Amino acid sequence: MLAYLILWILLLTVMVWRRVPPAAVTIVRAPEDAAPFQLDLNQAPWEQLTLIDGIGETLARRIVAARERRGHFESLEEVMQLPGIPDRPFEAAREWLAVGTDGVDRLRD
Repeated sequence: MLAYLILWILLLTVMVWRRVPPAAVTIVRAPEDAAPFQLDLNQAPWEQLTLIDGIGETLARRIVAARERRGHFESLEEVMQLPGIPDRPFEAAREWLAVGTDGVDRLRD
């Protein structure tokens, strides 16, 4: 008897579920040239910096070590002028990187 009751409940649940219209979903795509976020070179740990194409673990660790030795960076160009820091990864990743002192990795609107 209990099995029939459970079967009827499942059957009614499926019937009701099939009648509920799916919720409308609107997909808004960002422009292809827009970076969805920027990492602050004055705050980001090396692990986050490796998320950027062209910046591997070695380069990310060098950036963090330079930041710890000399203090906050004033501009991306200042980071690019450090010894042992190649220009190419920064030029390719410029839109993903920021230099600020607000302490927050910001999402773009």
